Amino acid sequence: MSLGETAQRYENLLREKKLNAASKTDLSEEQKLLEKEMLEEMGLSGMQNVKTEGGTNFYRYKQTIVCAKKGISTAQLCHELAQHEDTRRIVTPGFNANTLSSLWKEMLKSGKPVPPELAEMLQVIEIDRVGARK
Repeated sequence: MSLGETAQRYENLLREKKLNAASKTDLSEEQKLLEKEMLEEMGLSGMQNVKTEGGTNFYRYKQTIVCAKKGISTAQLCHELAQHEDTRRIVTPGFNANTLSSLWKEMLKSGKPVPPELAEMLQVIEIDRVGARK
């Protein structure tokens, strides 16, 4: 199957998923399979994005997830975050992996080094994903 055909199937699935949201029909497994297929085809073809006849633009991106390593408790991580001027501001009741991931990216982008004591406690996972824009 061509990348264009796979992208069209993915667009149709997203449309169906939106229509079936009320009926709670679970299409997430099919979505994962199509996303994996699209990533493989995009990699083989060297394409970063593909547009369907329906006007949806699918693109590749990396999702970065930053979380505590196994064996590191939330309390330990929060204690370490509170020790550093650049990280203590995120230690709030709403603190979560998204907050930590955003902080990680912000520090890397600004060129500020991640404190080694903190880096030792964190696990950084990068996942290739497919995004969609209409």
